[in-house]
Amino acid sequence: LNIDAVASMHRLWNDFVVPNLLTTSDPGPYLRSLRQHGITHVRIPVGWWIMEPPTEIPPQHRLHNSEPTNRDKGYTRDGFVSGGIIYLEKLIRLLKRLGMKALIDMHALPGGQVKQM
Repeated sequence: LNIDAVASMHRLWNDFVVPNLLTTSDPGPYLRSLRQHGITHVRIPVGWWIMEPPTEIPPQHRLHNSEPTNRDKGYTRDGFVSGGIIYLEKLIRLLKRLGMKALIDMHALPGGQVKQM
């Protein structure tokens, strides 16, 4: 099985709430429906690694040769997919357009989900 985990996660993040999140300026029917039903806040769970730059960037995802930032696609030192911050920032901008707020929930903490080996 040859799965590109980086591409899979980025596809999920780009289409999970709003189709083509990164390229749209439209909050879409799902977010509009929430707002029309009186929802003013959205909880967004994120992992602690969302702010970490990748330490490994697969060749197909390397866009430049400069020092990686947390916006680059790759793997963090703990093996998590990096680059999710760009989707979080865009989602917050779309929520703001609807007069909604985001509750950023630190969904996972270092060492909290697995035993140290």
